[in-house]
Amino acid sequence: MNRRLDIEVGVAYGSDPAQVVALLKRVIAATPDVAQHPEPTGLFLRLGASSLDFSVRACTHDFSNWANVRSDLMTRIYAALNEAGIEIPFPQQDLHLRSVSEQAAAMLATPRPTADES
Repeated sequence: MNRRLDIEVGVAYGSDPAQVVALLKRVIAATPDVAQHPEPTGLFLRLGASSLDFSVRACTHDFSNWANVRSDLMTRIYAALNEAGIEIPFPQQDLHLRSVSEQAAAMLATPRPTADES
């Protein structure tokens, strides 16, 4: 019995999509218990809000152990991204203030001591 494994991965803007897809395919091919038929793939899905989003689609013939196979695959993907220096971002938001009180502006303009100065 086969079980499909779907894993989504987001990487930092500035990463090379072709490099990420190639890395995902290498990791998939090297992961034990990932079936080579149907052929697994790594896809560039979208330009996300905080990341370039990719998907791994693969199968395992080890239906009763699919969660461990998926975990192993995810661990290997994470390690390969780290080794390649490809950052996994966290969601970020910029705050643009149109107006602030004089007191808040003064507080924002006051330099804060660094950890070394404390």
